Amino acid sequence: MSIYTNFGVDWSTPKPIANSPVGSMSFFPAFTVSPSDGTVYVSYYTNRVDPPNIDVFLATSRDGGKTFTNTRMTTTSFSFSNLSFVGDYIGNAIVPQTNRLVSVWTDTRTGIENIWFGDNQGVGFTPLTTGIITNTGMAPASNLMISIDNNNLSFSSNVVYRIYVWNSLVSKSLVYANSLNMNANTSQMLNFDIAGNSAYEVQFLVTGQVPTDTVINVFGTDSSGNVIQHEKVLQQQLTQILQLNP
Repeated sequence: MSIYTNFGVDWSTPKPIANSPVGSMSFFPAFTVSPSDGTVYVSYYTNRVDPPNIDVFLATSRDGGKTFTNTRMTTTSFSFSNLSFVGDYIGNAIVPQTNRLVSVWTDTRTGIENIWFGDNQGVGFTPLTTGIITNTGMAPASNLMISIDNNNLSFSSNVVYRIYVWNSLVSKSLVYANSLNMNANTSQMLNFDIAGNSAYEVQFLVTGQVPTDTVINVFGTDSSGNVIQHEKVLQQQLTQILQLNP
């Protein structure tokens, strides 16, 4: 990227913004500048995650283009190999009131060429939920354990989690909400007190360059630390939701 500050008379020395691994390709950039705070956004195609398959990344600069952070917008890599023509069909738009950037691109993950979108507020990533877990019976859970493993050897991820409980099945309360950065190839075990609640639910949003490499498992345990089998929700049992609840 090259910039100017004098109406295009003089341009800075061009420099790369994608920070792509050696040997990878990044192409068809779409530039957008926020009218409210001057943030520079560049969405682009790249094969950096699973070559030769393609992903869409978003480069963001909040210092006038001096430095950029790059984030994966797609959650699944896809292929252009069976297409005779792709074209530079990628673009961005800003919602000024909220500074929300929305990107659209050509995507073939479902087996057909289609239009997909994501944004800079997590819509390009998929929130997940355990669903409502009933916590009643002879030995209800008193503790909630969340196991988080980032199995990617190169990239970190960020995990937002929210825990809701029901004192009765009609009274839902948000009791825990936080986010944590998971460095590459690391694990964490989180513990929460849920004693006395008749049901609970955990929602997650994982972001980063390869969010699908972060594995989350949820366990309800009794006062002795024993896992209650019907309150165990593994990664493959988590279900997608449109957005995290407030």
